[in-house]
Amino acid sequence: MNKNMTNPSIGIIGIGNPLRKDDGIGIQLLEILKKEKKHLPQTVSLIEGGTGGMNLLHLFSKFDVIVLLDAVDFQSSPGDTRFFSLDDIQSQKKVSTVSTHNADVFQIIQFAQDIGECPKKIVVFGVQPADVCFGEGLTDIIKEQMNTIVTRMKKQVLSFIQNTSSSK
Repeated sequence: MNKNMTNPSIGIIGIGNPLRKDDGIGIQLLEILKKEKKHLPQTVSLIEGGTGGMNLLHLFSKFDVIVLLDAVDFQSSPGDTRFFSLDDIQSQKKVSTVSTHNADVFQIIQFAQDIGECPKKIVVFGVQPADVCFGEGLTDIIKEQMNTIVTRMKKQVLSFIQNTSSSK
């Protein structure tokens, strides 16, 4: 990690399981960003985090800032998006109602904090899924909103990166 934060290393990690319908949205959004990598600062790394787990712990320790792209159940309409800070996530009464990964990702974040391997900033770009049952491909309702979801993701994530990179 770059301790002085003058040029922070930023990891954008797509999380999800493409075999559980809308749960694969984080991976698909990451693939879209990969096509535009040349427009991102050199300090940004794009990483597929799969379904989370302990491999995320090792990824977290490599960066000053983490942006997670994921399906998040925040009790809204399918396709809605929300940008969460770590404080927003930690203030939830039940973390498991926020994540489609049964709090796995948030437990890893907590563990990373406990052992001093957690970046100072972690944010989540979450998409409200319609269905995370077993099955390949996104649901029709999410597919229909994909352009809007991608536009929101780019706006929020790229603005966050710009603000993070310019705040020295």
